[in-house]
Amino acid sequence: MKKIAITILSAVLAVSTVLISACEPPKIKYLDFHEFVFGIGAQQISLNATLYGTNQKKLLKAKDEIINTLKSLNKELNTIDKNSVIWEFNNYGIEEFNPEKKFYVSEHVYHMLSTVEGLHKDKEGKGNIIIDGEELNALRLFDPTIYPLMELWGLGADKIHDKDSDDREIPTTEKIDEILDYVDFLSNVQIGEDEEGYYIKKSRKEVKIDFGGQAKGYGADLAVKICEKYNLKGAIIDIGGNVYLYKSKPMADGSVQKFTVVINKPDPKPNPILPKKYFCALRAENISLVTSGDYNRYFEKNNVKYAHIINPLTGLPVNIERQENGEDNHKEDGLTSVTIIHTSSELADIYATIVMLLGMEKGIEFMKKNSLTGVLISHNKKYAAVGEIEQFDHDLANVYKEYEPYQEKYSF
Repeated sequence: MKKIAITILSAVLAVSTVLISACEPPKIKYLDFHEFVFGIGAQQISLNATLYGTNQKKLLKAKDEIINTLKSLNKELNTIDKNSVIWEFNNYGIEEFNPEKKFYVSEHVYHMLSTVEGLHKDKEGKGNIIIDGEELNALRLFDPTIYPLMELWGLGADKIHDKDSDDREIPTTEKIDEILDYVDFLSNVQIGEDEEGYYIKKSRKEVKIDFGGQAKGYGADLAVKICEKYNLKGAIIDIGGNVYLYKSKPMADGSVQKFTVVINKPDPKPNPILPKKYFCALRAENISLVTSGDYNRYFEKNNVKYAHIINPLTGLPVNIERQENGEDNHKEDGLTSVTIIHTSSELADIYATIVMLLGMEKGIEFMKKNSLTGVLISHNKKYAAVGEIEQFDHDLANVYKEYEPYQEKYSF
């Protein structure tokens, strides 16, 4: 689950790649639209998109197919809609339980679960990180079976936007340890295919899954495939802050420009009176940008902020350290925002969560090991730009100058 942290700045000119042609270029048409595609009731996530092309009928067909595809995906994945297969899976076992019961799902759900299975098995050792002298498969920090912990902390889909902490109790270590038994994808979820189709099973009735950290990214990838199907000239796909910049921005004269995007300043309580300023501005094309952060979806209790991103190995929210006496402290040098830039929006979604939980030092180590690109921002006002990033200064997008580079080699 991600805050809308990437914004398109259409007014800022970007570096262009000129398409040379002796003929007058076809007239570029564009189609803007907004639609709620994920969630239910008050907990809805919107799609904001701009499609570019030369054929208005193709633009309209692409729009309809994108919306219908994403809404269909939501019908399967929604954890609070009693008509969804995931709600049925999560709530199965209240009266009776059979670990051999199969829940049939679409190829999309099967794909997402297969992606997680591959990451957790990590046959190439891409997730191996040494933490406190022990080797950890960091890829396990993203785990769809996290949902029982989200419910335990009062951070489930039904309460995620409620920052009122009055009715929330902080779970004890004993209760967390009890729930952790249900949080392990490889041990508790089985996926397969038979003559009836793709299916999932669970080994224990308490197992529940949530796709909040993956569905928007995968949805953006699906939208881009539809853009490819209709041979569109370019597109901006924004699903709740998961942005995919398809191709480049076509111009009326036949040239194309890279899109200009900005990363939000991680501010939990922005002043609505002051002009909004952004952390930095980037130029990009044919790529996805996904931001994960702890500054938007959280609640506070006893002067401690508990964010919606939970470590599936410890059961604690990101940046929370629990003392022996049971009191919680917030890590002031922890990450508050991670933006991953990747050709797969689904993987960018997953990696952003993993890096948030790893922190600055180990997060950079993980990113370099996996050749990832992105921007990390910490609570103690440090940042790291990892990989090749085309950044430029803009009057409304230079807040990074108020921060220190984590190391000089990671500065803009």
